[in-house]
Parts: sequence; structure tokens; C-alpha cells
Amino acid sequence: MLWNELEHAWIDPSGSAPAIDRLLIEEYGIDAARIAHICAQGSVPATSLLESCFKWLARLDRQFNQCESRSFSAAPWLEAALQSYDHIIGRSSAYCGFSQIRRALREASPGQNLNQLQKELIISAVYPYCPLWARFNLTEAAGMPLSMPWLIQNFSEFACIRFALPGGGWHWKVFARGRFDQNPVGELLKLRWVKKAAGNRPVNIKNLDEGLQICFA
Repeated sequence: MLWNELEHAWIDPSGSAPAIDRLLIEEYGIDAARIAHICAQGSVPATSLLESCFKWLARLDRQFNQCESRSFSAAPWLEAALQSYDHIIGRSSAYCGFSQIRRALREASPGQNLNQLQKELIISAVYPYCPLWARFNLTEAAGMPLSMPWLIQNFSEFACIRFALPGGGWHWKVFARGRFDQNPVGELLKLRWVKKAAGNRPVNIKNLDEGLQICFA
């Protein structure tokens, strides 16, 4: 629902509950319990991860509501949301999706001084994993999480590009729109792993329904 074409989206966060003892949920919170289940991946007891997941959620809340951000960029959060969607819907991997959110928090720490659109981006990106935290931090103006297509359209200074190398899977990267429109191949080659794969071969791109296919001559 967060990826529909409407401005607002809503999923009831009380619709499901992880199979963790209720006393632990009351101590650590349902969002921390959800994250613990995602990170456990069925290989370790989710209860063993509650402490670390609670600390991660506390860090997110502290940075979002108490800290000042000096060099925030929306690009890592846009990438995280896009990659997260592909991991969850296309690859059935909530853990890989959540790892993108954790990476965004490391690369672009939020702060209470962000503008409203930037705050709404973080809330919607985090919402599938921490719905109660996101709902608590919603503004009265929004009322519910903003859908990702609507948010992406409003970050018009960025170009969100889905692309694939020959024989490889699909990836997302967010570029400055002006630079990408002027030289898409040059911007893609700034990615170290794309440049390494290309070597000294000429590069061109094909527009496919799924995204841009990088081709080597």
C-alpha cells in the first residue's frame, strides 16, 4: 500500500504480532520485537536480538527527534526505500530490506532540523519495519504515511534509476538529476563496481520496462 499512486497510504500496524512472549513485548516494544524477528531469519531465537534491536530503534528515535543533522541527504533514504521494496516484494527477504534501512541511517543520519518532506521520507521508509514508531512521529498534517511514489516525485532534484549489468540482477541508485540527464553513462561509471565490470570496453544503455540495461561492446 505504501507503493500505490495515492498521496497517503495506511496499513494497520496492529494487524499482526510476532510470536514473542507478551512480557518481553511489553518490555521492549512491538516494533523492537518485529525487527528482532526479521533479523533472526529463523536461524537464532528472536529473543536473543531484542536488546540490540531496541538499541537500534532508540538510536533512530534519538537522531530523529533530538539531534541536529549537519549534512543530511535524502538520496540514501530514497535508495533504501526502493531497494527495500525490491527485496521484500521481489525476493521475499525482509532482512535484506531492513539492512538497507540500517545503511541509510548510518550514511545519512536524520535530525530534528530536517524539513517536513525529508522527515516524511524517513517515516515512510521505516514504516514497514517500525509501524508504531512511524505512526507516533507522523505530523498532524500527514495523518498517515505518505506513499513512496508521491514522495519520490517531490524529490525532483534526484533521478531514481533502476539498472542491471549484463547477466546480473537489478539495482537502484539515486543520482543528481541534472548530471544524470546530461551524461547517464558517465554517472553510472562513477559506481566503482560498474566501472570495474566495464573495464576498458565501450558502454551503452538500453531502456527496458524493468529499467536501464547496461551493455558492454
